[in-house]
Amino acid sequence: VGAVYASANEVLSAGAIYIYQVETNGSITLLNKVTAPDAAPTDWFGYTVSQSANLIAAGANYADPDGKRRKNPTS
Repeated sequence: VGAVYASANEVLSAGAIYIYQVETNGSITLLNKVTAPDAAPTDWFGYTVSQSANLIAAGANYADPDGKRRKNPTS
């Protein structure tokens, strides 16, 4: 589950994804919270999330890996 407004190591709105497992009895267990290793304010990590078998991919819609900040509607 993506959570774009989640804080990561005290970085506001860096984003996170939460990985859950549905148990055989129907209950849901949180397995892990995943954040970007290079989290920055308003990156929105988790904006998109895709899962296939044992692979998870997550997008960070406003990440600026080249240092050029994209326009963000919240800033």
